[in-house]
Amino acid sequence: MKQLGEVGLENTSASNQDPHLPIAYTVLMAVYRGEKAAWFRESLQSMLDQTWPPDEFVLVCDGPLTTALEAVVDWFAETAASKLQLIRLDQQSGLGIAANMGLQSCSNEWVVRMDSDDLARPDRCQMQLRFAQENSLDVTSAWVEEFSDQPDHVTGVRRLPELDTEIKNRARRRNPINHPCVAYRKSLVLETGGYRNLSGFEDYDLWARLILKDARFGNLPEILLAMRAGSGLYKRRGGLAYTRKMISFWREMIRIGFVGWPRGLANMTIRSIVSLMPNISRRAFYQTRLRNNADK
Repeated sequence: MKQLGEVGLENTSASNQDPHLPIAYTVLMAVYRGEKAAWFRESLQSMLDQTWPPDEFVLVCDGPLTTALEAVVDWFAETAASKLQLIRLDQQSGLGIAANMGLQSCSNEWVVRMDSDDLARPDRCQMQLRFAQENSLDVTSAWVEEFSDQPDHVTGVRRLPELDTEIKNRARRRNPINHPCVAYRKSLVLETGGYRNLSGFEDYDLWARLILKDARFGNLPEILLAMRAGSGLYKRRGGLAYTRKMISFWREMIRIGFVGWPRGLANMTIRSIVSLMPNISRRAFYQTRLRNNADK
């Protein structure tokens, strides 16, 4: 299996591009003022360096940005002027609303999500879209490598089950898709209602509703993206506020019929214990119990 650091940044020539890939796809990214400008630029560059480049890039500025971030937006507007659709929201609204706004503006059927601080492997899009096409998928993601400060300081790998049935079974217990590394068919996501306002669980909620609509899922068992996962990631998944959001999410999953009460109550109980742990314990739990194993 290739690791993220084993692939160079050079583009392949047109003669080496896979003729079976969809001709066009859109990259969808949202950025807000809390992001670091250097990380934002690196993330954008990783998508510009794709072996099968996007022909469209929808960038949503979720509220006013810092001067440093605006400078990166200006650079990107010059670098990718013919591909860029820039959307500006007057106030910060959160990932779900920002993603929905961007999704409405995507011109292509296939949409590739990208977070504004992660690093995509150069052949991420080529491999994912080929995998989706060959397996007649509606939603596809891949394994994600987590790092703390530098990409070579790997702290864990988010491995996922590969097959549609396995993914749907896992979904009743844990999120089966790595949202920072997902690609999906726009028409089906919009038909399902897009992202809803379930803070912290917008993506998981979307997968659940897509599963109820019999969408076909698949995960590529290769590391295609490096994700920043410092201590802040685990802090955001703890505390009373997060616990309340988590319980609301699983109550909604019960309401829509995605899980029954026994499974829903079990999920609430287990996750409440984890979210109320001290941060150092919760981080250790995630890194030792919930990473590196697709079946856990």
